[in-house]
Amino acid sequence: MTNSVRLSTISDQAAVRLLEDLPNELFYDLFLYLEVRQLYRSFFGLNHRLDTLLYGLKKNYLVMSDVNDTFDETSVYASRITHMWIRQEYSNLSFHCFRNTIRAMSLDGLSHQQFQQLDQLTNLTHLKINSLNMRRSLILVSLRPRRYIETLSELLNLITHPLRSLSSVTIPLCIRDDFCRVLVVAPNLFRLNVNVFRIKSSISDKKLVPHHNLRSLNIQWYIGVNHSDLDFYLSQVPFLQSLHLSVRLCTMPDSEFLYELLHQMSLSIRRHLPSLRRFSCSFRINFVSLNVVFDPNRLDAIFTRAIRIKQSGCQLKMLSKWAMVR
Repeated sequence: MTNSVRLSTISDQAAVRLLEDLPNELFYDLFLYLEVRQLYRSFFGLNHRLDTLLYGLKKNYLVMSDVNDTFDETSVYASRITHMWIRQEYSNLSFHCFRNTIRAMSLDGLSHQQFQQLDQLTNLTHLKINSLNMRRSLILVSLRPRRYIETLSELLNLITHPLRSLSSVTIPLCIRDDFCRVLVVAPNLFRLNVNVFRIKSSISDKKLVPHHNLRSLNIQWYIGVNHSDLDFYLSQVPFLQSLHLSVRLCTMPDSEFLYELLHQMSLSIRRHLPSLRRFSCSFRINFVSLNVVFDPNRLDAIFTRAIRIKQSGCQLKMLSKWAMVR
């Protein structure tokens, strides 16, 4: 009995020395750690079984993070890419070969030509434009706000056909004009994340047909916050069910200004969002006055659910987890 077990163990060890003898499940686990170029360079063409496994993958990731990265549009895997993460600005990268397969894109930036190609991506559901160049954008906005706004608006106007497949969008810079344009070009949008800067919009009073499909909105202000922007955004999405508000940094004279701001926000939420179910917030406030006493009992009810407040000197951090509104 002992010899039989020992021989069986040796046989098992010998069996797994060959790559072809590994079960399909292990190959699929291994493939999760490799992007599409690594996958096809390492496994494609070795044998029929591995080719079949590669063709059966439902998610193929293209990751480009170095300025020297290259992509061969004629490669066998070019038309099989479903997810794309681009960490540099590759203005010469064409989206044409991804038009029938790409479902999610995360990009540092888009060129004019790439914006024009977005409506060719018929299966694109998730689009994220990253904020890695936020500091440079801040400088551009502060030095040449009019020129920057015109450039951003021009890029959005390049999308001539509605992107009906888009359900989730994340954009790093958003003024009122751009908020409106996103809702227009993505009529079936379900989730929207925007990072807002305090920039006056040239068409801030433009009237639009309310967006009927947006259900989740995440608004984050980076340098200050104003109630009028929030009131405008919420007026465009009356069927919203989930809302998160975040202020990364804002300076106020004292707590009275914060009480008034939060009260006006609460009024806008009640006025424009009758279907809201979930709400959360995160605020970081610097008071000019020293020894400011903040009283949470003066807040409207929507801000007091599951709230945590931390105050140190003239800095206040207020955080509330997701809570049911109704």
